[in-house]
Amino acid sequence: MKTATVRDSRSHYAKLMEWIAAGEEIIITQRGKSIARLTPERGAGSAKVNWADSPEVRRDRRKETKLTGDETYGQGVRRTHRGGGRKMVICGETSFLFSLYGNDANSPRAVRWAAKGTVPITLSQYNPFELGNALRFAEFRGVIRHGEAAMAWAQFEAAVQAGRLLKLPCNLADVLDEATRLSATHTLAGGHRGFDILHVAAALVLGGAEAVILAVSLHAACRAGIAR
Repeated sequence: MKTATVRDSRSHYAKLMEWIAAGEEIIITQRGKSIARLTPERGAGSAKVNWADSPEVRRDRRKETKLTGDETYGQGVRRTHRGGGRKMVICGETSFLFSLYGNDANSPRAVRWAAKGTVPITLSQYNPFELGNALRFAEFRGVIRHGEAAMAWAQFEAAVQAGRLLKLPCNLADVLDEATRLSATHTLAGGHRGFDILHVAAALVLGGAEAVILAVSLHAACRAGIAR
């Protein structure tokens, strides 16, 4: 059981959600008195998940439209981390999610990576928006067939419901502060897109001292050290 003040709940909301996702119960106090109790949903917690038998890993993509290398949303699955002594938080990057729930040149690599996983993948609030828009935009452009965006989105939503993906909110002001710092440090040298920086910043805010980013379109950012 954890204890947090009302002020903590405003300033460190992402950390409280991390505790909840790990199965912790939190007592909220004000002026030293307990005023509320936050408890995880039944079945939530740090239990392992079975990615190997998940629908997104076992799905037969042979009859689906496959995006070519030029059309694909990303350019490969890469990992980077920021050092520290705290536990590792795995944060999904949208290009990886597009490959896992869609069908592009990187899908085989994304599926192989996911099949080895035994823990949930953490998402910021930016991931669902960007993934949904990317799927719909691909269908609008005609690079995937009518209805395939909805099918991929339904499988993504099912993974959230099953606990393989954890959507954790984070404080927007904290993310923007971290993104501003990253931009000032790295963009002149690396030429990084604003939304890419926001994703890295959100992952670092969620993960604290150590974050793992499944980076696809962020591969240049990783090489430049933007997420370290």
